[in-house]
Amino acid sequence: MTTKSRLWMALNTTEIVKPKKKNYNKILSINFIYSKIETKTSFIMGYELIEELNTTTLSMPNLMINVQAASHVYLARSKLDASKSAHMLLIIDMLGGSDEQNISGLMVHVKANIGDRHYPHTTSLEVEPWSCSRKQLHIIYIGNLTESEYLLNPIFIPPYVIQYQTPAIFQQIANINIPVGIRCNLIHLLANTVYYKLVSDNNNQERWTSSLNCQKFARAFLIDGLGLKWPDTEIAGDQFV
Repeated sequence: MTTKSRLWMALNTTEIVKPKKKNYNKILSINFIYSKIETKTSFIMGYELIEELNTTTLSMPNLMINVQAASHVYLARSKLDASKSAHMLLIIDMLGGSDEQNISGLMVHVKANIGDRHYPHTTSLEVEPWSCSRKQLHIIYIGNLTESEYLLNPIFIPPYVIQYQTPAIFQQIANINIPVGIRCNLIHLLANTVYYKLVSDNNNQERWTSSLNCQKFARAFLIDGLGLKWPDTEIAGDQFV
């Protein structure tokens, strides 16, 4: 299948279009409406397991909520875990649904699969709608998808990022007039590409290490995947023992 054919499929389907990857046969999906998650929700915080994050039901309709806040990108870390191993994740507010109390949007992160009886733990990429109280998170505003340097200078896009896409993908995800399902699918494609690059650099192993973890992914996805800048603010990273 040609690159143009893959992009056409991504723009005309609600299914996830997965780039071909050798030796990886994962099934990717995005559920835009999911059930309410009460307290005691298992949530990976680096190597820590946090069970008190109160998240709420989130549906992602095709209706814009707040144009001014749409496509904002945030870097978040849990306040419930004060250690340097606190989990790091990205939230992309696709429809401007965040407010002063809550932050919501598309959560993109890599987690360690606690309980898998492996050491180091295996890893998973998760891309799903999500909402959480701002009081539970340290949040850093990164910027807007429209501020991606790739929109003005496609030459800066790393070759591996557009191996299965075209530069037009960045115009599509930044365009709030395109249905949110399509934009989310395209973001998932980019996240998948960055994730498997990290896996490749990690001796082709989906294992939680200093080379493959939540912070490494967040940084790589922001810079390589979205063309945004890593914040200057000092951020505590993961500790590896």
